[in-house]
Amino acid sequence: MNTLVDRLSVVVTGRTTSLFSRDYQQRRDDIAQRLRDARVLVIGGAGSIGGATVGAILEFPVRALHVVDQCENGLTELVRSLRSAIPPRPIPRDFRTIVLDFGSPIMRRLLEDETPYDLVLNFAAVKHVRSEKDVHCLLHMFHTNVVK
Repeated sequence: MNTLVDRLSVVVTGRTTSLFSRDYQQRRDDIAQRLRDARVLVIGGAGSIGGATVGAILEFPVRALHVVDQCENGLTELVRSLRSAIPPRPIPRDFRTIVLDFGSPIMRRLLEDETPYDLVLNFAAVKHVRSEKDVHCLLHMFHTNVVK
């Protein structure tokens, strides 16, 4: 309960631990075994959910962690937060952030050129209500969330 967010979450929910704490602890060894020496690709890793997942993955000894996102600034912020995390988390030797549109021909080329990944997590999505303000934004949301 160190941060303001932690204290506020207790006030709002009445809980001092996550709803997922027990499940996570019960499955932690299985997660560790599956991630041990794995090559992991996180798409949409600069967003809030993707970034939190990247941080959680770093609790385990993965061989490679590649993070793809269109937002170069978001990837920069992710790297800064990982490097300044307390306690520090070991970053694998093969850690890369890659600025790409995950539905582009260049992304396809990346996947063809890379050694296959053991785990691919896709968090890329247009999810904000303000994106539904007109037909063009709605079509972009549909293209990103469904077509790609």
